[in-house]
Amino acid sequence: MGIPPDVTFLRRYRVLEELYSTSESRVLRALDTQHSGRPCAVKILRLEGSKALEAAQHEFEVLRKLRHPGIAEVYDFGRLSPEEAGKAALEPRGDAEAGFDGGEALPEGPEHAYIACAYYSGWNLREAFLRLFPESRFSENGREPLEPVAPGDPGAVPQGGWRIFLEALAQVCEALNAIHARGLIHFDIKPENLVLVPLDVSSQPIPESSNEVPARFEVKVLDFGLSQEETTPVGTRARGTIPYLAPELLQAARADHRCDLFSLGVSIAFAVTGRFPFPGTRPERWISAGREGRSIELRKLRPDMPEGLAALTEALLSPRPADRPQSALEVLSILEKTGGFELRRVEQKRRRTLPVIGWERELLHLRREIENLKRGEASKSLIILEGDSGQFLDRLLDEVEILARLEGVTAHGGTAFLPRRYPYQPFAEVVKKLPGDLVARMLSQERFAPVISAFCPIQVSPEVLRRASKLKLKPRGEAFRFLDLATELFLEAARESPLVVCIRDLQLAGKESFDLLRSIARNVHLRRPSRDSTPDLEPVKLLIIATYRERHGDVDGTPARSGSTEAITDLAAEPYVERIHLNALGMDRIAEWIHERAPQLQIEGDTIRRLYEKTQGSPALIEEFILRTLYSAAAPGSHAARPPAALTPQLLLRLPRSPGEAALERVQPLPHSHRQVLEILAVAHGPLPLRDLAAADDAAGDDAEAGESLSARLERLADLGFVDIRESPAGLDAAISHPELAEQLYRQIREDRRELLHRTLALELLEKLGTGGSGRAGEDIAFHARHAGLEQ
Repeated sequence: MGIPPDVTFLRRYRVLEELYSTSESRVLRALDTQHSGRPCAVKILRLEGSKALEAAQHEFEVLRKLRHPGIAEVYDFGRLSPEEAGKAALEPRGDAEAGFDGGEALPEGPEHAYIACAYYSGWNLREAFLRLFPESRFSENGREPLEPVAPGDPGAVPQGGWRIFLEALAQVCEALNAIHARGLIHFDIKPENLVLVPLDVSSQPIPESSNEVPARFEVKVLDFGLSQEETTPVGTRARGTIPYLAPELLQAARADHRCDLFSLGVSIAFAVTGRFPFPGTRPERWISAGREGRSIELRKLRPDMPEGLAALTEALLSPRPADRPQSALEVLSILEKTGGFELRRVEQKRRRTLPVIGWERELLHLRREIENLKRGEASKSLIILEGDSGQFLDRLLDEVEILARLEGVTAHGGTAFLPRRYPYQPFAEVVKKLPGDLVARMLSQERFAPVISAFCPIQVSPEVLRRASKLKLKPRGEAFRFLDLATELFLEAARESPLVVCIRDLQLAGKESFDLLRSIARNVHLRRPSRDSTPDLEPVKLLIIATYRERHGDVDGTPARSGSTEAITDLAAEPYVERIHLNALGMDRIAEWIHERAPQLQIEGDTIRRLYEKTQGSPALIEEFILRTLYSAAAPGSHAARPPAALTPQLLLRLPRSPGEAALERVQPLPHSHRQVLEILAVAHGPLPLRDLAAADDAAGDDAEAGESLSARLERLADLGFVDIRESPAGLDAAISHPELAEQLYRQIREDRRELLHRTLALELLEKLGTGGSGRAGEDIAFHARHAGLEQ
């Protein structure tokens, strides 16, 4: 299907081409225009049946939890409106090109959801094998090679293409081990779901147009649409693709991770020979042969196939799971022995995708509020989620944003942080995330120009800025006028489509932000239809969900004011506000939380009781215990962490009672280069774009360990729970994950070192301002210059 240029849906994904389609889904290659045009594979799924949305969400959740170089990275998930589905040409209209006009609504039909993942330019397992062995093409009957293949020496160590192929299979096994370690079964391992990215001798990707033979491959496992937990009953419907299905799946027997190994065996046989390893030409014949253990001798078709690989494939095809290799790691070990190599072990990444256990009731309530919002029946316009420092409130708001996207509702977030550089900080961040065409339309209405120029001046032309500069915010009347205009701007944005605004760390917000918060929430409430209102009054579909945590101490001389507490108390008394307090975990939920967070840990019942007594059910302290256990017990390169019995009581005894203090203890033994990253982020006092962090890291010193890049250090710090990396309209931002840790780190930095880092950030931002950087760089420069002792 031809695709006209500039086809964009969700105001974000610009479609380049269709990769493939089935009766249930379609996969598009696209560019993510909100994130510097990064390449994406966007999978569009038809939501037919009562459980279709649940299945789509499950695939997204599985990919979000798995973090491994051999598994596709997931970016985004949500529902598509009929109009957006039309832009992506998801429904036929009688013309191959008609679906891309985006101008008319689709006829009534199934709903759609989408999952956006990283796009990998490579070949499937069979295609990769043919690149290594171009003489391996078979005749049309699929039985004789087009060119004879000389038999290999059974005792020789495989070299050249065979060694490269075996190393790629070993990477597949590493990825499967990561999947199985999470208690999951993929259920659809086949050549098409194994993408091999070709690399040259310097490990750089080889362009698609090149005929260069790869020196090695980087493997990615794709498509988790059929994956399930290992404990899930198979049921009466087989999961997978014939003839890759293991016999036990076809018999509706209990299946475990070894069914993926059977599928891997079929995939290897097909990649090497170009045909399925079972006699016959019809699916029913293949199924029968697989059940009876009748397979074709692969070395007759491929005489040069390493004997060890042929024997391994035959073992993988055993009809009885007990006769197969018992784990992906066992298969990997056999591949290494056959190929005479040792695969560079990939440390299992422990993504801080924290469990939602303990929040089920709150999330169900929030989902209903978002559903009501969509119908114009929301009972509240502001919901405040309140918890102490032991709650992962940011994680909860991440879930809220996902819930909103599931309902097809737009969700944008902003964060308050100290010290405050400019008024309305979190709301300005939300405005910057609004779609560009919406902002452009608002700018065309002159009344909104002063507000947008104050929130995000980089998006405003010099002429508009000149007109906006006439607005003075200090006089009381002008301040009220600005507040009214800012309120109207958010109401206007919600008229386009239902809007959820997520505000993080409300306790750090200034008076201006609280005033705007109250004004927006109150006006949404006043414009909601009631018994006494005009019958045709259109409700404003806007809901603000904010997090608030009790704050202690101060940051850099900015005291923790009681004003925010008083403002929250006053707000909570309004009829349009709901205040939800989050409770700690009960002892009965701690074991469940730990199993979801780190299934490789085995914690005994008595330890759970002592952990509850020590932490009082604080999720943040339980997370500290998990991190200390994982990184104290795991040997380098190991695939699982199982704490020695004597280790756990020591960790519990030494665990501080404050999450901030506990995290600070773990910072002390870090290498200096890792501490430098944390110090820069602490001095930044808020999220810092990765490009700014990289420049500051270079300028602050050259003491990074040889060969360890900033990205590697950031990934390690994220694994250790010190850093959160979040998407922003300009790319990726990094921030210290725990507010208390950021405060304590800042106080510990020597004064001269602190001034140096402030000066470094000020100069970097000044340079970026000269090249059209962030519209808020002026305030940031002033802040850092002041603390660096520079003249302004």
